[in-house]
Amino acid sequence: PFNVVTYEWKNAVGTVISSSNAVINLAAGKYTLTITDDKGCSFTDEFEVLEKEIPVITKLETNGNDYTVIATGSKKILYSIDGISWQESNLFTNLPKGKVTFYVRFEDDNCIGETKDGLVLQFPNSFTPNGDGINDYWNIKGVNSKFNLETTIHIFDRYGKLLKQISPLSQGWDGTFNGVQMPSSDYWYSIQLEDGRVLKGHFSLKR
Repeated sequence: PFNVVTYEWKNAVGTVISSSNAVINLAAGKYTLTITDDKGCSFTDEFEVLEKEIPVITKLETNGNDYTVIATGSKKILYSIDGISWQESNLFTNLPKGKVTFYVRFEDDNCIGETKDGLVLQFPNSFTPNGDGINDYWNIKGVNSKFNLETTIHIFDRYGKLLKQISPLSQGWDGTFNGVQMPSSDYWYSIQLEDGRVLKGHFSLKR
């Protein structure tokens, strides 16, 4: 039986860097670990930490439903949204609404690099505010209380008049302006995301 009571981690010049049973984020270099049991017996092992390049996601570009992953690395990079299925293209289309995690790795290495989260938004093409309880409000879909909370939405008529400012976490726009029902027509939105991007488009109000 071997009951370890002390741990001593040293770097290449003999400086003790830790006395715990685990160390993290060691820089590249040579190290020794000495463990001592309750009977005073010691055992020492030497090991080396090597630097390993992994791809890094530097940017995510999106138009709402599609994402392009921009990553850097010295070798060919593969891309994934589940860490299991991989593709050579850095473009992902028709993604489901909500939070999506993007993964990258080198083609010749199964070690996954840095991940990055994106938010996939969906923009309804129309709504029918007739009071039947079905599709009575217009709002974007995909935002949640923990991701892109500060997103703001402005709704305009065809002449550029501001009709309503809403939060993506609210019920949405009911198709009125100052209590008056707006007519069936196309309306425009401008969405200010937390990261500074602005998304614009239009939808139909049908009565």
